[in-house]
Amino acid sequence: MAQQTAVEQLVNYMKENFHLTDESLIKFEQAKQMEREQHKDTRDAGMSEGIGTTMGSLDYDGEFINYYNETYGK
Repeated sequence: MAQQTAVEQLVNYMKENFHLTDESLIKFEQAKQMEREQHKDTRDAGMSEGIGTTMGSLDYDGEFINYYNETYGK
């Protein structure tokens, strides 16, 4: 089972315990996309500061997306 991000955990909790509108579900999907972009931005900032080598086999040209998808199942 893939790890869940904090936003995904919240979305799943809300889906299980509350009736959500279509608008709410769209907002949650937008929040999950924002979270993905923030992870990528953080990684890119680290690469530009020269600390990317600590990330092992992840290269600057998009391997992070593969890592994120494999880790978080998206």
